[in-house]
Amino acid sequence: MYVEKLKNLMQTIERFDNESDIEDYFDFVNRALEGIPNYFHAIIKQQTDPLLLSPTLRFSDPEGYRERFIEHDRNRRSKHILMTESINKINRLCKSFHLPEVFETGLDRELYSDRDEKKGVTEHMAMEDRALARRIALQYYNDVLSNGINHEQTLEDAEKSISKKGFHKS
Repeated sequence: MYVEKLKNLMQTIERFDNESDIEDYFDFVNRALEGIPNYFHAIIKQQTDPLLLSPTLRFSDPEGYRERFIEHDRNRRSKHILMTESINKINRLCKSFHLPEVFETGLDRELYSDRDEKKGVTEHMAMEDRALARRIALQYYNDVLSNGINHEQTLEDAEKSISKKGFHKS
């Protein structure tokens, strides 16, 4: 679902913009999408480091262990904010090309990222937005992994796309 929507977004951009702009949009979308795996990596580090370090660091350096835990939590929170902003950026790009949002939120506004001013967002709404961003990111991750498992098809699609632009396989 998400892979197809992203493909549609890039194909639409290719129809409307010149070649140099297309590369800028491609970079923009890729940088924004990096926010999603970065968030998951932060969660993995937050969950595994305490388990790996607990037998030694927790007892030998309790303050260091606590500081490390707090740093992991800050990092996870920061990556969550960046991931939420990434979802908003890609959806804004879709709107600018009059396309449906890649990441449908069901909201008539952008997701609250915690870096924005409150703009009438209650703490309950902010918590719901954070949970929605996590669900969207997890669905995106599952969709990308499911599509990536069939590498042959992905490679075939890439080769078709390249040949349409006048490049040839060697």
